[in-house]
Amino acid sequence: MSIRKKLFLSFSSITLLLIGIAIFSIFQMSKIDEDYTYLLDDRAYKVIEASKIQNATSLQGLSIRSYVLRQDNADLENIATYKETVSQIMNEIEPLFVDEQMQKEIQNIKEQQVLYNGYVDEIIQYVDSNQVEKATDVLFNSAVPANQAIQQSINNIADFQSTEMNTTSIQTTEDANVSITMLI
Repeated sequence: MSIRKKLFLSFSSITLLLIGIAIFSIFQMSKIDEDYTYLLDDRAYKVIEASKIQNATSLQGLSIRSYVLRQDNADLENIATYKETVSQIMNEIEPLFVDEQMQKEIQNIKEQQVLYNGYVDEIIQYVDSNQVEKATDVLFNSAVPANQAIQQSINNIADFQSTEMNTTSIQTTEDANVSITMLI
């Protein structure tokens, strides 16, 4: 083989190798981008929305306690607002959960929310009929445990999503390290 052919073969091989590394890098960067987009658009969104439910449920609990103590109609308006907030967010995020464990947690939240709303209505009826002692009994023996069950399910969702976010982050970091190693 002549020197010209050897040089051409060498440069062609190097060019093909660089093209291969570039294609691999583009593939890896696209994968990293997809992973982080999924992380932000899906997992973080679910945690944020679950936290909104948790906040609304907590505020609803505070409002019903306040109503028992003060019988202020503003508390009733707040309770209605928080019920609507929880219902709206649940309708938005329920279809997003595809994992069986998360579907069970969402179902538990829905069931406990129905129970909780029933207890809240019962408490309001007792307070309106001046049976504060019965209202207090239902509040602390029925409504509070239902509220705590909702809170626990939301904590389970947040923990699961955080674990999944950490796993995705670790995998993405490993993918980036492979790309860096290939480029070096």
